[in-house]
Amino acid sequence: MMHEISIPITLANDKRHPLNYFLIYHVIDVPTKVFSLTLKSRGTIDRMDEMAEQRQLSRYVSEAQEKERKNISEDLHDSIAQSMYSAIMGVRRLAKDSLSPTETEELTAGIEKQLNDTLEEVKGMALDIRPSVLDNFGLIPALRS
Repeated sequence: MMHEISIPITLANDKRHPLNYFLIYHVIDVPTKVFSLTLKSRGTIDRMDEMAEQRQLSRYVSEAQEKERKNISEDLHDSIAQSMYSAIMGVRRLAKDSLSPTETEELTAGIEKQLNDTLEEVKGMALDIRPSVLDNFGLIPALRS
């Protein structure tokens, strides 16, 4: 009493290139016992399945890329931008305030440390987003890919 059944069929199984099909039984009208039998090539269905799988994989990759972009954006805003703003404020203080030589030296050392830490963080982020093909296969294959 099922309304649709799909049965795999292989014709000319003893030949070099067997013919692979699906026989699809579909009930159209139960009271009048009207039904249809359709023969569909398994190759077509397999290609459709592959295309659906490819679309799903593409969607997964796209979502992963979007998530990574968001993470990078947050890192840039929360860390790098804040560090740069702090360094700018330090430079402004150097320019505007009358500081003793010791205070100037301490502030300069603090700004330099802040900028060096920021530089290290930028380098780390650059390594994180670097294509793995570059590390695994080198520059020329990476450019080709």
